[in-house]
Amino acid sequence: MEKLLNQISIQTSRGGVFKRPCRSFFKSLALACLLILTPILVLSCGGSASGGSPTYYSVIFDTDGGSEIPSQTVEAGGKAAEPAQTPSKANCSFEGWYTDKTFNTRFNFEKEITRPVTIYARWQADSDFYLVSFVTNIDVNIQSQTIQEGKKAAAPQETLEREKYKFAGWYTDQTFTSPFDFESPVASDLTLYAKWNALFTVTFSGADLPKQVIEEGKKVTKPQNPTDSSGRLFGGWYINEECTIAFDFNSTILEDKTLYAKWKAGWTVTFSGASDIPAQEVKNNTKATRPSKPANQGKLTFEDWYEDAAFTTKFNFDKPITSDTTIYAKWLSTYTVSFDSNGGSEVNSVSALQGAKVTKPADPTRSNRSFVGWYTDRECTKAFDFATMTVTRDFTLYAKWGIPEGVENPLSIQIVKAELEVEYEVTSLVGGQKIEFTSKCGEGDWYIDGSKVASSAASYEALSDFYSQSARIVTVEFHKTINGIEYTWQALLSL
Repeated sequence: MEKLLNQISIQTSRGGVFKRPCRSFFKSLALACLLILTPILVLSCGGSASGGSPTYYSVIFDTDGGSEIPSQTVEAGGKAAEPAQTPSKANCSFEGWYTDKTFNTRFNFEKEITRPVTIYARWQADSDFYLVSFVTNIDVNIQSQTIQEGKKAAAPQETLEREKYKFAGWYTDQTFTSPFDFESPVASDLTLYAKWNALFTVTFSGADLPKQVIEEGKKVTKPQNPTDSSGRLFGGWYINEECTIAFDFNSTILEDKTLYAKWKAGWTVTFSGASDIPAQEVKNNTKATRPSKPANQGKLTFEDWYEDAAFTTKFNFDKPITSDTTIYAKWLSTYTVSFDSNGGSEVNSVSALQGAKVTKPADPTRSNRSFVGWYTDRECTKAFDFATMTVTRDFTLYAKWGIPEGVENPLSIQIVKAELEVEYEVTSLVGGQKIEFTSKCGEGDWYIDGSKVASSAASYEALSDFYSQSARIVTVEFHKTINGIEYTWQALLSL
C-alpha cells in the first residue's frame, strides 16, 4: 500500500504536477480508505473494484421464534429460493413470507436480489385449546386430552371393566342424561363421566335352561319352550312359585330375577266376552268343544267365535289345541229402524242386527196419493236401497208420495165462511198444482193460516206439492172492508 501511495500523482487541468505529500498524510488516507472499503469487499466475497469476481448477497429468514430456516447466499441479480420446509411455531399457523415486519407486502421469490435481504415469517395464532378430562368411577385413570378448538376429542381406547356392571358410554353430566358425541367439535373444557349399567341375572327355574345376564333396563330374551320327559305340557313363565302371575317378556329388568316354569297336564281354553261360558281343559293335540250359544245381552246378539280379538278369523273348532288358547265372542248390536209414513197408513218399526239388511215392509197407503218409496231424509231427496244398504245405527225412513195415475185433482177445498164472493181455479203442474183465488168484489187482503200474504189485491196464487212430506190442511182467507164493515171469505184446502 505504501509503495502504491508513493506512485500516486495528481495532474491538474493545467498540466501541473502536485508534489507528493508527506508519508504520514498518505498513511492516514490509506487507512481511511481501507475502513470504508472493507464492508464492500467482505460482501463482495473478495471481489475487486476491477470487476473480476461476482457479487453475492445474504438472504436471511426471520421466523420470529419459529423453527429455524437456513439463510441463503444469492448472487447479485439472482433469485432467492422459497424454503421447501414450512417453519413451525407452537399454537400458530404459518401464513407466508413478507418483506417487512408489518407484513404489508408478501415477498416475491421471483424478484432479483440486488442487496442483502431479510424475509419475515408471518404467523396466525391458532384457536384456543381445551382440556378434556375423563372420570371412570373405577380404579383406572385415563389421560386428559388437550384439544384445539373446533377439533374432536378421541374416544379412549382403554378397556374399562367393572364387576357386575357394563360400560355404557361417556356422558357430559354426572346424572348421565347427556351422552357425549366424539364426532362433535370441542368448544370448551369438558369433564366426561363413564356410565355403568348394572348387570342382573335372570334364572329359569323348573327347566334346564342357561341363565341370562341382562343389562339394566334391557329385556330378557324369551327362550324356546322347554319340554318335559314325563309328558307334561309347558304352560309359560311366571314370577312366583305358585305360577299365578305371568312374566311379561316386554318388561325391563331392574334386579336379579327368577322365572318359574309352569307345567300342566293339558291346555286351558278360555272363552273371552262370554262370562257364562266356562273354560275347558283340553289334552294336548285334541280339539276344544264348541260351547252352546251365549244368551243375548240386552241389545247385543251373539254372532260367532273368533280366534282373535279383532274378529278377523272365525275359530276353527276342528283345529287341535297345542297351547293355552283364548277364543273371542263377537257380539252384534241390535238397532231399530222406524218408518214415518208422512200421513199414510202406519208402518211398524223393525229391529235389525248390526251389519244386516232391512226387510222392506209392505207399502203404506194414502188417499189421493201414490207411494213413491222410502227415503233417509225428511225432504225425500236420498232414497234408501233395501237391497244393498246395511244397518249401523238407529234411524228413520220417510215415505215419499206422488199423484196417482188417473187422478187429476187431489186437492179438496171446503168453503167455511163466504161473506164475500171468491172463485178459484186449479191448474195442473209437473209435480203439483197451482190454485188461483179471485175476488169478485175488488181488492182486499189475503191470508194463509192467519198470516197475511198479500195486501190490496184482487187475486192470489197458491201452489200445492204432490210430494209433500205430510198431509196438510191450509186455511185460505180473503178480507175486505166495505162501508166500515169487515167482510171475510174463508176456505180449507186439504192437500
